[in-house]
Amino acid sequence: MSMLVFILTSWTLAYSHYAASMAESCCFFLLTFHLLERYAEPKTFGWPYVLAIIAGRIILEMPLRVMEFKDTLPSLYIPMAVIVSILLAALYYKEKKLSVLILSVSILIILTTMCQYEWFELFNNSPKK
Repeated sequence: MSMLVFILTSWTLAYSHYAASMAESCCFFLLTFHLLERYAEPKTFGWPYVLAIIAGRIILEMPLRVMEFKDTLPSLYIPMAVIVSILLAALYYKEKKLSVLILSVSILIILTTMCQYEWFELFNNSPKK
C-alpha cells in the first residue's frame, strides 16, 4: 500500500522538491493513521504496520541511493521528512489528542518548508568537487 502511495505521489517531484515533500508527507501521515486505525492491535500498537509503511516508502529508491549516494544526497531530505510524518502519525494514533495533532501538523509544516530550504541551501552553497 505504501509503495502505491509513493508511486502515486512521486509525480509531484517534477514540479519541485518542496511540493513532493509536502504531498508525500501529508499522504503518508494520512495513510499511516488510517492503517493503524483500521488494523492495529492494542498489544503491538501497530509497530509492524509502521515499519512496513516505512519499508514500502524507501524500498524503491534504495538501489539508486546505494549506488549514487553523493549524487542523491540533496533529495534524501524527502524520505526523511516522510519517515518523520509516519512516526508523527503513529504518535497521534497512540495519543489521539487534538494537541498532538496540532503539534504534528506544525512540525510537518516547519519540516517541509523552512528546514527543507536550509537543507537545499547547504548543498547549493557547498564547493563542487
